[in-house]
Amino acid sequence: MYKTQAPDTAPEAEQIQFSIWRKIPPEQKTQEVYSFNRRMRAILWQNNREKEEKLEGLKNGKYPLLKKKEKLNEAEKEKLKKIENVAPK
Repeated sequence: MYKTQAPDTAPEAEQIQFSIWRKIPPEQKTQEVYSFNRRMRAILWQNNREKEEKLEGLKNGKYPLLKKKEKLNEAEKEKLKKIENVAPK
């Protein structure tokens, strides 16, 4: 019995995928791999930027969370906004 490369792919579908892949010239295969790698790198960088933004909002103390909003100075208000933007809701 034939076992597919991916558990969620039917053997017939995989056979079609491989037959198409065999017909593609090597240059195009290489281009497809490079294109896939570029897309994955872009996604990873985006995720990294999002993590950095969240960490930026949480570092340098949480003191603004402890004071009443009306008693915060401008820097503390800005810090509170950053914390609110990254805090889970």
